[in-house]
Amino acid sequence: MFASKKSPRRLWFALAIVVATGCGESEPANDQPWQIDPGSLRPVSGTITLQGKPLSKAVVAFFSKSGVPSVGESGDDGRYTLQSMNMDGAPPGEYKVAISYYLSPDGEPQGLAARSAMVQSEAMLSARESLPPEYADANRTKLRAAVGDKGGEFNFDIQATPQPPEKQPPGSVQPETEGRRTSKPPDTDGEKSPTNEGTP
Repeated sequence: MFASKKSPRRLWFALAIVVATGCGESEPANDQPWQIDPGSLRPVSGTITLQGKPLSKAVVAFFSKSGVPSVGESGDDGRYTLQSMNMDGAPPGEYKVAISYYLSPDGEPQGLAARSAMVQSEAMLSARESLPPEYADANRTKLRAAVGDKGGEFNFDIQATPQPPEKQPPGSVQPETEGRRTSKPPDTDGEKSPTNEGTP
């Protein structure tokens, strides 16, 4: 999935932006390789629910000032575990959190595997973000997390109704940018909203 010999870190960043904001055009501010100390990573996990019920194939991305995003996907039980640069965990610090839930016109959720596939399925190509920007947009999300020295458990309950895209008539072409947000990397200096605090 991240087998690019040229720039695996850039691909990791692109995937994080895709899953969090629907934008695949943003890149690191410079071409210097990212550095992350594996020893600094702490276990981070949690549960994503939709109005109290476990939500499967939701993608969660934690964004910090370091610029290195941490990403996870919820299972059938709503549980997710974060990874940073393909390594388990996330460094301690303050994070903006975006939760993305892509749906096809048939209501089929598209998780990390579908989003990062070299050849995307018709369902993924027609899928659109179904959650409002206060959850899914990395620059407008109201979700926050503070990862402590021992990591943390962060549970998020989405109080919104996912909206799948409308089915298109046979032979019609759906605009590529419809429902996909174009965004610069998230501003982590914005004012904080109420947080989902982890337990160090």
